[in-house]
Amino acid sequence: MNLHLNFCSVVLRKTAQFLGKAGCVFLFATFAGLHIAAAHAVFDRTMIGSGQTVRLSIAIEHGCNGSPTTALRAILPEGLIVTNVFAADGFNVETQKVRFQRSWSGPQGSVSEGIKEVVWSGGIVADKKRGEFPLELFVSSDLPLGQTLAVPVIQNCENGSQSWIEQAATPEAQDQLKSPAP
Repeated sequence: MNLHLNFCSVVLRKTAQFLGKAGCVFLFATFAGLHIAAAHAVFDRTMIGSGQTVRLSIAIEHGCNGSPTTALRAILPEGLIVTNVFAADGFNVETQKVRFQRSWSGPQGSVSEGIKEVVWSGGIVADKKRGEFPLELFVSSDLPLGQTLAVPVIQNCENGSQSWIEQAATPEAQDQLKSPAP
């Protein structure tokens, strides 16, 4: 699953009009969400509007080859403005701020710096148990529609790690990736 900026379909146009935006941001998976069951690091929502603030969670579906998850690091692309981070059950949360390459429209005006990485650590999620790592984002209305945004995730476990960082060139190619970024 990636964040995908696209024009709304006919069914969603009324929602876009209600939100006052010409487009919506889509969190999508190949085959209309059926791929989620086989995915390993995914978002918990399927759609959000650009120019909106939304609380999302990155869900980890399993550990690393039977080993429990002990930390998660998410690397956010520019244009996704982190407005709040939350500790996951039993985990501490840390952030890394950076100066953006350009200014973005944020929830309260222009934003030129913000959180680039969020790290949850110090907890444990057993293998084959779902762990959710929440954050709140503002999706800048400056992001061009039709662009797909990947959020690379590094999962650390008691034994080993897993990098969910692969990015497909097209939405159709997403299903072919072994370790796709959410």
